[in-house]
Amino acid sequence: MNGKSLARVLARAFVAGVVRLIYRVRALNTANVPAEGGVLMVSNHVTYVDAFMISLACPRPVRFVIIDHFLKVKVFAWFLRLFDAVPISPTRAKEAIRTAADAVKEGSVVCIFPEGQLTRTGMLTELKKGFELIARLAECPVLPVYMDSLWGSIFSFERFRYFNKKPKQFPYPVTVNFGPVIPMENVAGDSVRAAILDLSVDALAARDNFRHSLGSSLLRSLRRGGSKDQFVDLGRQVRAFSARQLGTLAFALARLWRDHWPEEGSRRVGLLLPTGTMSTLFHAAIVLAGRVPVCLPLRLLEMPPAERDALLAGLGITRIVSSRPLFSRNEFPRDGVDFREALARIDPARQLGARVLFRALPVRTLEAMLQLGGGDLESEAAAYLTDSFHLVSRSHRGIIATVEQIDSALVVLPKDKILVQSPFHTPAAQVFGLWHPLLEGSRALYRTPAAMNVELPLVLRDQSPGLVLIDPAMQLELARLQPLPPSNVRVWLDFSESALAPEIAAQLGEEGGAYCHGLAPEPLGLIVSMNTNDPNAMIPQHQPQFGNRRGSLGKILPGFSPRLVISGEATSLFGQGALEIRGGPLSPGWHPAGLSGSFDREGFFNPAPRPDA
Repeated sequence: MNGKSLARVLARAFVAGVVRLIYRVRALNTANVPAEGGVLMVSNHVTYVDAFMISLACPRPVRFVIIDHFLKVKVFAWFLRLFDAVPISPTRAKEAIRTAADAVKEGSVVCIFPEGQLTRTGMLTELKKGFELIARLAECPVLPVYMDSLWGSIFSFERFRYFNKKPKQFPYPVTVNFGPVIPMENVAGDSVRAAILDLSVDALAARDNFRHSLGSSLLRSLRRGGSKDQFVDLGRQVRAFSARQLGTLAFALARLWRDHWPEEGSRRVGLLLPTGTMSTLFHAAIVLAGRVPVCLPLRLLEMPPAERDALLAGLGITRIVSSRPLFSRNEFPRDGVDFREALARIDPARQLGARVLFRALPVRTLEAMLQLGGGDLESEAAAYLTDSFHLVSRSHRGIIATVEQIDSALVVLPKDKILVQSPFHTPAAQVFGLWHPLLEGSRALYRTPAAMNVELPLVLRDQSPGLVLIDPAMQLELARLQPLPPSNVRVWLDFSESALAPEIAAQLGEEGGAYCHGLAPEPLGLIVSMNTNDPNAMIPQHQPQFGNRRGSLGKILPGFSPRLVISGEATSLFGQGALEIRGGPLSPGWHPAGLSGSFDREGFFNPAPRPDA
């Protein structure tokens, strides 16, 4: 071993030791890395330390393609030469491709980040065509790689900035997933993009956050929450709870119900309440009680009692939590629980005891008291019934995965205020109004039915939400209120089937906000894709990058794999076909999304016009 080789081995060992102090790197499917011979590795690009993550995870030494101007910086030059980086010039494209191809022909594993820049939205950007030319010139296969969880690292653009932020975890968990090699003759932008997105499915499933049940995760999150108002009902009489207050009440109710509700029979408990703090509280309490909350649409109140009871019995729901005044025209269910009466049973002494236990005892002790330990994380944790009476059921892992997917994109910032008026029996409101505030600490502002007489501009002025969830009713209100006064809204999220009129959407973005249309199809019951903020204004000196494209439904969220199908056969992502999805909280296999369209090279999904449109 010559001096340079020894120095390289020692330097690699030193760097690996330092990186392992900061990051906990998990490698998946390393058997897919060819044991010998040249191969071109193609990976997503999230942070300034991606090369270290791949080097630690890969069983073979990796040479990285870098821009040659880094060699002019003395701090980097020695290090890059020591690790045998492959320098290329961005101004001499043909030479750059030849240089990279020659390195592969020498038998090396050469890694290129084909996006050509760090993602500033958390999602995969356009794959430049250079890697295709390198693979053809080198006559080599391509090894797709996906790095998961790095969005959130201090070296990523999460929270709209690099470096200057507090680490979310220490050491920080990262997963690197190696895919099967793609033969040179099959290498193309669509096939490699599909392969990288497909790798995100298993990488998401490997996250450590899926070790706990939904109830255990709620306990941990609500205990971490502070004393500031986090769940707020807007209106003339504001009702507000901090995370600790809501957690204490949910804990007290759960203990009471575990003592009085029999174990036999169905675990499902119906919730027939308007969107707001009470619905959120009782969702949490039912989960902590070891039951499954099923959010019900208020249109059930319009049904004859016998028909409604038969529907609920068919779903295995024998008990519902609701409000007696809602049943003014009908008889309150015999086994129903009025939420006010349930809260009245938590007398001051019981509430004080619950507060002391909830705040003082270790989480594991609380889990033992509520019998939350163990259990199948794939079992049903919560559900909701749509307006068309379609039941959407989610597992413990599925609900947590959905929140994790949202946090893998540039949408919700820590402690964001989210204005929600949509009913909780819709996919978007389930995520942004219910589970994200409960699990991640965002602040939920509920525009309850009692607050609908307050004009939206006044709500925006007084509450200053950063994110507003639009539903069809708000679409009509926005059209009526044009032009809308300036506000501090950063993101207008809309998962309605039809987008806002272009002139209204443009007006919402004039004050620095962004109208972001997304896809949350009822057949799937979850958020599949969304537009986000364009990050260019934050770092104008960087290459342009787009999180938003008018007319599209945004980009597929990390953790999902899409495909387009014609007559049952998969076709190119850049062609036209029926959209199918796998991964995330979905059961194994491909699931129809209920619409057709195509992807552009940057990954935006453009829906085809509906036949009835």
